Amino acid sequence: MNRRLTIIASLVLGIAAIGVYELKYEVAELEADAVRLAAELAKERQALHVLATDWAYLNRPEYLSELVEEHLDLVPLDADRIVAVQDLPRRVTPTPELAQIDAAAGPAGDEKP
Repeated sequence: MNRRLTIIASLVLGIAAIGVYELKYEVAELEADAVRLAAELAKERQALHVLATDWAYLNRPEYLSELVEEHLDLVPLDADRIVAVQDLPRRVTPTPELAQIDAAAGPAGDEKP
């Protein structure tokens, strides 16, 4: 009986030693992954910081006004172009000729096919 108990205890101890050995290497591997992920996270945070800085630089009012002057043909609004709603012309009533033109033109641009 004592011999059986010693053999069983030895087997349990051996299995436990193998389990602890494997667990040790698994933990080491997980720690290496954690370090790699922390480095990757730091790299991504740095990239986000650079992008935020670029965004702030490109949204400066002086830079945007230069782009507007260079690429858009905007002119100041004259006071004589401002009218009341009552002064706007009424809608044109559709005529058969306009209906034909509308039908030939197809669906409006904002509609999805």
